Amino acid sequence: MVPQPRYSAFVAHWPALRYDERAKACGIRPAQHEHRRSGPLRFSLADSRTDMRARLAFLCFSILLAAISVTALAADEAEVIRTLQDYEAAWSRHDAKAIASFYYEPAMRIGRGGPVVRPLRSDQETFFSGFMPELIRRGFDHSEFEELNAHLLDADTAIASGILLRYRKEGDVLERAAVSFGLRKTTDGWKIFLTDTHAPDTVMRFR
Repeated sequence: MVPQPRYSAFVAHWPALRYDERAKACGIRPAQHEHRRSGPLRFSLADSRTDMRARLAFLCFSILLAAISVTALAADEAEVIRTLQDYEAAWSRHDAKAIASFYYEPAMRIGRGGPVVRPLRSDQETFFSGFMPELIRRGFDHSEFEELNAHLLDADTAIASGILLRYRKEGDVLERAAVSFGLRKTTDGWKIFLTDTHAPDTVMRFR
């Protein structure tokens, strides 16, 4: 069939038309025409920018959450270390009741004879009231950590390990040993549910 005269010029010039002119002639918006010309995986510039903004927003949100989590973790670990430093300060005051107040109920002590469980803080106080005078007779004056490391297992459970120095009044070292702890977070702060004394070269380090 011979093309109608009114279409002849249009058909003749079709190869010279730009893609957007061809799309307009076919009733397709430029973005839709771009899809048809280049395949279904091509997007318009506007679509690409929208997708990029969404990806960037998600990335920024993920980084923010990670930063908040790391900050919260560091704060909790620092609180665990402060708790154990305060615990040793109670030892330096020779205060059995204050020492007992740092323990969870129940709590376990692992000694040379094996595990010992003390159900109540009053049991801890009774034990330390008898243990402290004997330690003082051996020359104990005060104690401090040479190093102390803490690591959270979850939001409410932590382990800590450090090297403890016990000093005589004259300032020389009476004892040097590693001590490891298990702690549980409570409404009254972190409480010790497990203690174990061991050789300094077996201290645990978490970083």
